[in-house]
Amino acid sequence: MPSFARCADWKALGSTIADSESVGDVIKSLKNGVFQNTLVLANRYDGIDLPDDTCRILVFDSKPHSESLIDLYEEHCRPNSEASLMRTLRSVEQGMGRSVRGEKDYSVIIAIGSDLVRLLRQKSSRKYLSSQMAAQIELGLELAELAQEEVDEGVTPTGVLNGLVKQCIDRDGDWKTFYAEQMSNVMPSGANERILKIYEQELLAEQAYVAGDYATAALTLQKMLDSGEVNVEDKGWYLQEIARYYYEVERPESQKLQVAAHKSNRLLLKPPTGVTVAKLTLISQGRAERVTKWLGSFANYADMDVCISDILARLVFGMKADKFEQALDELSFALGFVGERPDKEWKEGPDNLWALDDTQYILFECKSEVSITRAEIDKRETEQMNRSSAWFDKHYAGMKVKRLIVHPGGSLQSAAALTHEVEVVREADLRKLVRAAREFFKSFEGKSFTDLSASHVQTLIDAHKLSVSDLFRIYSRRLRDLS
Repeated sequence: MPSFARCADWKALGSTIADSESVGDVIKSLKNGVFQNTLVLANRYDGIDLPDDTCRILVFDSKPHSESLIDLYEEHCRPNSEASLMRTLRSVEQGMGRSVRGEKDYSVIIAIGSDLVRLLRQKSSRKYLSSQMAAQIELGLELAELAQEEVDEGVTPTGVLNGLVKQCIDRDGDWKTFYAEQMSNVMPSGANERILKIYEQELLAEQAYVAGDYATAALTLQKMLDSGEVNVEDKGWYLQEIARYYYEVERPESQKLQVAAHKSNRLLLKPPTGVTVAKLTLISQGRAERVTKWLGSFANYADMDVCISDILARLVFGMKADKFEQALDELSFALGFVGERPDKEWKEGPDNLWALDDTQYILFECKSEVSITRAEIDKRETEQMNRSSAWFDKHYAGMKVKRLIVHPGGSLQSAAALTHEVEVVREADLRKLVRAAREFFKSFEGKSFTDLSASHVQTLIDAHKLSVSDLFRIYSRRLRDLS
């Protein structure tokens, strides 16, 4: 597991949760053959060996995350960059390698958690794994397709999974032959020279900066940008680094560079001046075509289903705010709209904003971490909504907007007040929206994503009550007390 906070379900089912004081003893117990309880290790992807019978089944639950503040910040600012993906996948591969510690060792690895499954299914991610691990994941996907055929024939999913696990653990001859054939042609992949060169330039620049040679530090990264070696997604990150180098010696140039960095990637630091909020716009026509284009970005239904399952799994109360808001933003594009996160991108405004067409918007203030038992929206939360409403009025004058607060409470605290009409999305409303979205995307199962008509997609949008009018009418309710 990535953290102790995520271990509650395992603990409730009788698992042993190892902490820093007990981990040595519980690992020793495993090696002595004590297997009665499942052992859960939180955020330990390296430095633990579980050879031979110590571990024959390893469940890798959810995507690992960074621990240091700088790595967490980097993941936040450029989540899809090569640096972030390589760091995450390195932890995944290290973790999966805990249970196979020799050439003759073997184990079954079961990957669960929508975020982890999504990561491993993406071919763009798997290229950063070793060739052996990437081939094993490809093999796992192939086995999953074969398993689905058995399910279609009436075998229970649990029965199919248990059968696959037993074939490996019991050293079934046919399984061993099949595995050996699949892996026989896998060749070790060489080092990624382009990435290594970028890392080398980063190191040289940082060493120059630490030594007080700010000009050389900035020039090193600028040459790297000019060479075209850096992906477009990472350009803003390196512009911000150059702005950091110039900050001590040439403040005006640093300011200009930071403006350019923020323009390239709005998740980066916003400079105090020089940034103008860009209005989020969308033409009225073409929503069905945008949904079709989004679907067409996936190779097949299974890949799309993994992605949408990951998005919808994060739209629940109790989810960390950043993950909830990111999921809401991703859902806007999947449903054919355009979204942004003003508070993250502009450092002001609401948590989420959806452009439904060229005149209509939905403004969200999200309180996903509020206790599900809380009945009232408090003064601080209404003040946040009031500030967000004022921000919208300033930048979107004359536009129609539905203001929503995602909150388990259904009324206002006596000291709280709202300056605009606001509706609340409570737990039941959120579940209703998630269910409608899930069923909408489920309706594309068995269909070719290269042969979808806009009229058919629009029919499905209407049938699943996801039209603009439905979004305005169904998935929220008026607060009982607006005083």
